[in-house]
Amino acid sequence: MERTLHSSGKTAIVRSADPAVEAALFDRAGCEPMPSRGRGAVYRFPLANGAGILRPYRRGGAVRFILKESYLFVNRPRREWTVHGYLFDAGFPVPEPLGVVWERRGPVYRGAFATLWMEATDLLAFCAEYPTEAPAMCRKAGEVILRMHELGVVHADLQVKNILIRKDNGNVVLIDFDNARRCKRVSESARARNLLRLHRSCVKNSMAPVWFTAIQKGYGKIVEWEERPPTDGELNELDPHK
Repeated sequence: MERTLHSSGKTAIVRSADPAVEAALFDRAGCEPMPSRGRGAVYRFPLANGAGILRPYRRGGAVRFILKESYLFVNRPRREWTVHGYLFDAGFPVPEPLGVVWERRGPVYRGAFATLWMEATDLLAFCAEYPTEAPAMCRKAGEVILRMHELGVVHADLQVKNILIRKDNGNVVLIDFDNARRCKRVSESARARNLLRLHRSCVKNSMAPVWFTAIQKGYGKIVEWEERPPTDGELNELDPHK
Protein backbone atom coordinates (compact mmCIF):
# COMPACT_ATOMS: atom_id res chain seq x y z
CA MET A 1 0.00 0.00 0.00
CA GLU A 2 1.33 3.43 -0.93
CA ARG A 3 1.86 6.09 1.71
CA THR A 4 2.38 9.80 1.02
CA LEU A 5 4.79 11.49 3.42
CA HIS A 6 6.03 15.06 3.89
CA SER A 7 9.20 16.36 5.51
CA SER A 8 11.23 19.59 5.22
CA GLY A 9 9.45 20.71 2.09
CA LYS A 10 9.81 17.33 0.39
CA THR A 11 7.07 14.90 -0.60
CA ALA A 12 7.56 11.15 -0.83
CA ILE A 13 5.44 8.22 -1.91
CA VAL A 14 6.53 4.97 -0.27
CA ARG A 15 5.41 1.39 -0.88
CA SER A 16 7.81 -0.35 1.48
CA ALA A 17 7.10 -0.61 5.22
CA ASP A 18 10.83 -0.64 5.98
CA PRO A 19 11.72 2.69 7.68
CA ALA A 20 15.11 2.62 5.95
CA VAL A 21 13.38 3.57 2.68
CA GLU A 22 11.89 6.74 4.14
CA ALA A 23 15.23 7.65 5.73
CA ALA A 24 17.09 7.14 2.46
CA LEU A 25 14.60 9.18 0.47
CA PHE A 26 14.46 12.17 2.79
CA ASP A 27 17.98 12.22 4.23
CA ARG A 28 20.02 9.70 2.19
CA ALA A 29 20.59 7.93 5.50
CA GLY A 30 22.67 4.78 5.14
CA CYS A 31 23.35 5.49 1.47
CA GLU A 32 26.74 4.58 0.03
CA PRO A 33 27.77 5.45 -3.53
CA MET A 34 28.01 2.69 -6.09
CA PRO A 35 29.92 2.65 -9.39
CA SER A 36 27.92 4.84 -11.75
CA ARG A 37 26.36 3.39 -14.90
CA GLY A 38 25.24 6.67 -16.36
CA ARG A 39 25.31 10.41 -15.89
CA GLY A 40 25.02 10.58 -12.09
CA ALA A 41 25.69 8.95 -8.75
CA VAL A 42 23.70 5.92 -7.60
CA TYR A 43 23.50 4.88 -3.95
CA ARG A 44 22.88 1.61 -2.14
CA PHE A 45 21.28 1.45 1.31
CA PRO A 46 20.55 -1.50 3.64
CA LEU A 47 17.09 -2.90 4.27
CA ALA A 48 15.88 -5.37 6.86
CA ASN A 49 15.77 -7.92 4.05
CA GLY A 50 18.18 -7.08 1.26
CA ALA A 51 19.15 -3.64 0.00
CA GLY A 52 17.74 -0.72 -1.90
CA ILE A 53 19.06 1.49 -4.68
CA LEU A 54 18.57 5.27 -4.64
CA ARG A 55 18.95 7.13 -7.94
CA PRO A 56 18.88 10.94 -7.73
CA TYR A 57 17.75 12.64 -10.92
CA ARG A 58 20.45 14.12 -13.13
CA ARG A 59 20.08 16.07 -16.35
CA GLY A 60 21.76 14.96 -19.56
CA GLY A 61 22.93 16.96 -22.55
CA ALA A 62 24.11 20.57 -22.52
CA VAL A 63 21.34 21.63 -20.13
CA ARG A 64 23.05 19.66 -17.34
CA PHE A 65 25.53 22.53 -16.94
CA ILE A 66 22.66 24.87 -16.02
CA LEU A 67 20.13 22.61 -14.31
CA LYS A 68 22.23 19.68 -13.10
CA GLU A 69 19.62 18.10 -10.82
CA SER A 70 16.52 20.15 -11.60
CA TYR A 71 13.59 20.09 -14.02
CA LEU A 72 11.54 23.14 -14.93
CA PHE A 73 7.77 22.77 -14.47
CA VAL A 74 7.82 18.96 -14.77
CA ASN A 75 7.70 16.55 -11.83
CA ARG A 76 9.82 13.86 -13.49
CA PRO A 77 10.22 11.73 -10.32
CA ARG A 78 6.44 11.51 -9.82
CA ARG A 79 5.89 10.75 -13.50
CA GLU A 80 8.44 7.91 -13.52
CA TRP A 81 6.89 6.49 -10.35
CA THR A 82 3.52 6.26 -12.08
CA VAL A 83 4.87 4.45 -15.16
CA HIS A 84 7.24 2.18 -13.23
CA GLY A 85 4.53 1.26 -10.72
CA TYR A 86 2.07 0.50 -13.51
CA LEU A 87 4.54 -1.90 -15.14
CA PHE A 88 5.42 -3.59 -11.84
CA ASP A 89 1.75 -4.09 -10.94
CA ALA A 90 1.16 -5.56 -14.40
CA GLY A 91 3.80 -8.21 -13.69
CA PHE A 92 6.32 -6.69 -16.09
CA PRO A 93 10.00 -7.31 -15.20
CA VAL A 94 11.18 -4.10 -13.53
CA PRO A 95 12.87 -3.73 -10.13
CA GLU A 96 10.40 -3.55 -7.26
CA PRO A 97 9.61 0.14 -6.59
CA LEU A 98 10.22 1.18 -2.99
CA GLY A 99 9.60 4.91 -3.02
CA VAL A 100 10.08 8.27 -4.69
CA VAL A 101 10.76 11.73 -3.30
CA TRP A 102 10.63 15.22 -4.77
CA GLU A 103 10.73 18.84 -3.76
CA ARG A 104 9.54 21.89 -5.63
CA ARG A 105 11.17 25.29 -5.43
CA GLY A 106 9.22 27.70 -7.58
CA PRO A 107 9.05 26.18 -11.07
CA VAL A 108 11.87 23.70 -10.39
CA TYR A 109 11.55 20.06 -9.30
CA ARG A 110 14.26 17.83 -7.85
CA GLY A 111 14.02 14.28 -6.60
CA ALA A 112 15.18 10.68 -6.30
CA PHE A 113 13.80 7.22 -6.99
CA ALA A 114 14.30 4.07 -4.91
CA THR A 115 13.98 0.44 -6.00
CA LEU A 116 14.90 -2.93 -4.56
CA TRP A 117 18.48 -3.91 -5.37
CA MET A 118 19.04 -7.02 -7.44
CA GLU A 119 22.27 -8.67 -8.47
CA ALA A 120 22.38 -8.25 -12.23
CA THR A 121 24.56 -7.41 -15.20
CA ASP A 122 23.64 -5.30 -18.19
CA LEU A 123 23.09 -6.81 -21.63
CA LEU A 124 26.36 -5.42 -22.99
CA ALA A 125 28.44 -7.03 -20.24
CA PHE A 126 26.49 -10.30 -20.47
CA CYS A 127 27.07 -10.63 -24.21
CA ALA A 128 30.78 -9.90 -23.79
CA GLU A 129 31.14 -12.50 -21.02
CA TYR A 130 28.89 -15.19 -22.52
CA PRO A 131 29.06 -14.80 -26.34
CA THR A 132 27.63 -18.26 -27.03
CA GLU A 133 24.56 -17.49 -24.90
CA ALA A 134 24.22 -13.92 -26.18
CA PRO A 135 21.84 -14.58 -29.12
CA ALA A 136 19.32 -16.41 -26.94
CA MET A 137 19.48 -13.70 -24.27
CA CYS A 138 19.11 -10.93 -26.85
CA ARG A 139 16.05 -12.71 -28.21
CA LYS A 140 14.58 -12.74 -24.69
CA ALA A 141 15.31 -9.01 -24.46
CA GLY A 142 13.37 -8.44 -27.68
CA GLU A 143 10.41 -10.35 -26.26
CA VAL A 144 10.46 -8.17 -23.13
CA ILE A 145 10.59 -4.97 -25.20
CA LEU A 146 7.61 -6.14 -27.22
CA ARG A 147 5.70 -6.81 -24.02
CA MET A 148 6.50 -3.29 -22.78
CA HIS A 149 5.08 -1.81 -25.98
CA GLU A 150 2.02 -4.04 -25.80
CA LEU A 151 1.42 -2.63 -22.30
CA GLY A 152 1.41 0.85 -23.81
CA VAL A 153 4.79 2.13 -22.58
CA VAL A 154 7.50 3.84 -24.63
CA HIS A 155 10.96 3.91 -23.04
CA ALA A 156 12.77 7.25 -23.37
CA ASP A 157 16.29 5.80 -23.25
CA LEU A 158 16.19 2.23 -24.51
CA GLN A 159 19.85 1.23 -24.56
CA VAL A 160 21.92 -1.85 -23.75
CA LYS A 161 22.87 -0.65 -20.25
CA ASN A 162 19.22 -0.22 -19.31
CA ILE A 163 18.56 -3.89 -20.09
CA LEU A 164 19.67 -6.05 -17.15
CA ILE A 165 20.06 -9.81 -16.74
CA ARG A 166 19.36 -11.09 -13.25
CA LYS A 167 22.08 -13.38 -11.94
CA ASP A 168 19.73 -15.48 -9.81
CA ASN A 169 17.31 -16.57 -12.52
CA GLY A 170 18.56 -15.19 -15.86
CA ASN A 171 15.47 -13.06 -16.38
CA VAL A 172 15.63 -9.87 -18.45
CA VAL A 173 14.72 -6.71 -16.53
CA LEU A 174 14.29 -3.16 -17.88
CA ILE A 175 15.27 -0.13 -15.81
CA ASP A 176 15.33 3.69 -15.93
CA PHE A 177 11.85 4.79 -16.95
CA ASP A 178 12.63 8.46 -16.44
CA ASN A 179 10.66 10.42 -19.06
CA ALA A 180 8.97 7.25 -20.33
CA ARG A 181 5.39 7.70 -21.48
CA ARG A 182 2.30 5.58 -21.29
CA CYS A 183 -0.37 5.56 -23.97
CA LYS A 184 -3.35 3.45 -25.04
CA ARG A 185 -1.47 2.06 -28.03
CA VAL A 186 2.18 2.37 -29.03
CA SER A 187 2.27 3.31 -32.70
CA GLU A 188 4.47 1.58 -35.26
CA SER A 189 6.50 4.79 -35.53
CA ALA A 190 7.09 4.91 -31.77
CA ARG A 191 8.07 1.23 -31.75
CA ALA A 192 10.54 1.85 -34.57
CA ARG A 193 12.06 4.86 -32.82
CA ASN A 194 12.58 2.84 -29.64
CA LEU A 195 14.32 0.07 -31.58
CA LEU A 196 16.38 2.61 -33.52
CA ARG A 197 17.59 4.07 -30.22
CA LEU A 198 18.57 0.59 -29.07
CA HIS A 199 20.29 -0.12 -32.40
CA ARG A 200 22.36 3.04 -32.00
CA SER A 201 23.37 1.90 -28.52
CA CYS A 202 24.43 -1.50 -29.86
CA VAL A 203 26.53 0.12 -32.59
CA LYS A 204 28.17 2.62 -30.21
CA ASN A 205 29.11 -0.21 -27.87
CA SER A 206 30.49 -2.39 -30.69
CA MET A 207 28.05 -5.22 -30.14
CA ALA A 208 27.98 -7.91 -32.81
CA PRO A 209 25.28 -7.20 -35.43
CA VAL A 210 23.86 -10.70 -34.98
CA TRP A 211 22.96 -9.81 -31.41
CA PHE A 212 20.70 -6.95 -32.48
CA THR A 213 19.25 -9.25 -35.13
CA ALA A 214 18.37 -11.62 -32.29
CA ILE A 215 16.65 -8.76 -30.46
CA GLN A 216 14.58 -8.11 -33.58
CA LYS A 217 13.64 -11.77 -33.84
CA GLY A 218 12.53 -11.77 -30.22
CA TYR A 219 10.50 -8.63 -30.81
CA GLY A 220 8.85 -10.31 -33.77
CA LYS A 221 7.08 -7.29 -35.18
CA ILE A 222 7.97 -5.85 -38.57
CA VAL A 223 8.78 -2.18 -38.12
CA GLU A 224 9.06 0.40 -40.86
CA TRP A 225 12.87 0.69 -40.90
CA GLU A 226 13.64 -3.00 -40.83
CA GLU A 227 14.36 -3.27 -44.57
CA ARG A 228 17.12 -0.66 -44.45
CA PRO A 229 19.74 0.55 -41.96
CA PRO A 230 18.81 3.75 -40.07
CA THR A 231 20.41 6.98 -41.27
CA ASP A 232 22.72 9.05 -39.07
CA GLY A 233 20.05 11.72 -38.90
CA GLU A 234 17.45 9.28 -37.60
CA LEU A 235 19.84 7.93 -35.01
CA ASN A 236 20.88 11.39 -33.81
CA GLU A 237 17.24 12.35 -33.32
CA LEU A 238 16.81 9.41 -31.00
CA ASP A 239 19.73 10.22 -28.69
CA PRO A 240 18.30 12.25 -25.76
CA HIS A 241 21.78 13.22 -24.54
CA LYS A 242 22.81 15.07 -27.70
